[in-house]
Amino acid sequence: MELTRRTRTAAAALFALFAALAGADGPAAPPAIPEIDRIRLAEACHLAGRIGDRIWPGWSGTPFAVVLVTPETEFFVRHPHPPADAKRLGRDALLDSEVFARPRTFPTGFLAALPLEGVSTVVFTLEPELSAPPKADCGKAGGARG
Repeated sequence: MELTRRTRTAAAALFALFAALAGADGPAAPPAIPEIDRIRLAEACHLAGRIGDRIWPGWSGTPFAVVLVTPETEFFVRHPHPPADAKRLGRDALLDSEVFARPRTFPTGFLAALPLEGVSTVVFTLEPELSAPPKADCGKAGGARG
């Protein structure tokens, strides 16, 4: 009987320890590209595919790799060789691409086209007010952003 009581006490203590280590909220959700930015990136990729070669012959033969820099995270979209420290988030059907992420290393406000892992890559940050959905204000001159 004494062994059973000790076993139950030990099991309860272990359960409490594991619960405390796991945290009350459970594991953190993986980072995600803000929805409005996913839509903008998808449209840019769509337009590049439809009219890119008419604007710039040979466009379709060049990788269209993108890094979106957010305050905490960098998202790699359409990048054939993301950095080794970037974690795979999975395939995004809207972007028709694998998406990878890593903690931010580029400064916010950064805008550049540079080789990254041997691939010409567009790196950019959206201003926070541009990442929010536009406000509906049809009565204001200049539209929602004006």
